[in-house]
Amino acid sequence: NILNKENIKKKNLYNKELSFIEWKQIIDKISSASSPIIVIGGGEPFLHPDIINIVHYIKSKNLQCRLLTNGTLIPQEKISELIDTQLDDLAISIDGIAETHNTLRANGNIFQSVINTLQLLLKEKERKKTKIPLIRINCLINAYNYKNLDMLVEFLNDYPVDRIDFLHLNFITKKILDDQNKLINKFILFSFPFSRTLFLGSKFSTEPGNQNLYIVL
Repeated sequence: NILNKENIKKKNLYNKELSFIEWKQIIDKISSASSPIIVIGGGEPFLHPDIINIVHYIKSKNLQCRLLTNGTLIPQEKISELIDTQLDDLAISIDGIAETHNTLRANGNIFQSVINTLQLLLKEKERKKTKIPLIRINCLINAYNYKNLDMLVEFLNDYPVDRIDFLHLNFITKKILDDQNKLINKFILFSFPFSRTLFLGSKFSTEPGNQNLYIVL
């Protein structure tokens, strides 16, 4: 986790946030010992004033880097610079369309803000003729959105994102599991006209290691 601050309030469980210099020291130690994939989470990474410099530094060490964000705080003027870092993977959290996402994120118009940022990222990638960062949508399935996931997939079909990941909560009810599997059966039977969609993985189940459905557009 790059820092413990979040622009959506959560209970603070940590006390210290590291500076850019301290992160460089950690990255140096990591890169000298191995070549891991570094996943930057949070809190919200874009609250860190040096987040783009940190990504730059990770990539200068020839390490793979993924970044997880809620998509609300990526400065428009920094999008080109972010893409130029050669970041490998950018995951944006979207838990439903419009009202669903706004309710889950406790913000009146956060969904449109995220979509505006997504559009700018995709346009800048197209302008630069680059395939990275891979743009991924993370959707956490929960009791408030599980009946409307098809609406999110249909909405995102108009945006050339690289992948949509539906993520399970660790604990769910039998009813939610059954309803989710009905939804996935729709996908498997290609009930929706998504010509760019490839389905990987399998149906949701309670078996370990089978918690994610990957939809690659």
